[in-house]
Amino acid sequence: MEYVAIEKSEYEQLLGSIKKAATEIRAIAEECSINSEWVANSELAEILGLSKRQLQGYRERGILGFSTIGRKIYYRRAEVEKLIKINTIKGK
Repeated sequence: MEYVAIEKSEYEQLLGSIKKAATEIRAIAEECSINSEWVANSELAEILGLSKRQLQGYRERGILGFSTIGRKIYYRRAEVEKLIKINTIKGK
């Protein structure tokens, strides 16, 4: 086994870098968790091949639930999947 000796200041700097990286990784993981549960209006329009106006119609008719934060519109991914499943036409 090899040992590497470094000065205390270098060790503290390395430790600080590791803590900063860990914080950034946690933030990214939380963002991915949120994004996996919610999908933005423009992203959903692109995924489904619909216009934003068509999605607005779904919202107005109560077909698809949504949440807003400021002027941004978000849909629960599970609700979108449920809507697609309900409207799936089975082949023969």
